[in-house]
Amino acid sequence: MKLLIKLLVALIVLFLGLIIQIQFSGAPNLLIKVVQSYQSEGYVKSTLLQPSSAVFRNKEGICGEVMISNINDEYLRYIATGKDAVLIDDHSASFEDLWQMTCALNDNERESVVQKLSVPV
Repeated sequence: MKLLIKLLVALIVLFLGLIIQIQFSGAPNLLIKVVQSYQSEGYVKSTLLQPSSAVFRNKEGICGEVMISNINDEYLRYIATGKDAVLIDDHSASFEDLWQMTCALNDNERESVVQKLSVPV
């Protein structure tokens, strides 16, 4: 009986240690980005006339690059937040600004930019 209790306590400690390690390693964020990447690829494909021609690369979260081989054989950046919210790079300044804020900056850089742009009320 004592051995069973010791084993149970050891398993609980091991489980708690695993939870703490996952919490501080960013694993949940990684899982979220993987799911977002998968979903955003589907969103982009849903906007294309020939979805099977799409080739994806550099996917991270809602951002990535897609090549539509029957159009121009170049990779275009995209931001896809939903089925009806897919932006493909049109080489405009507004897309570039959105790309920089959404995709190019890490969380700390993004927060710094937002703080600089915020106007105190």
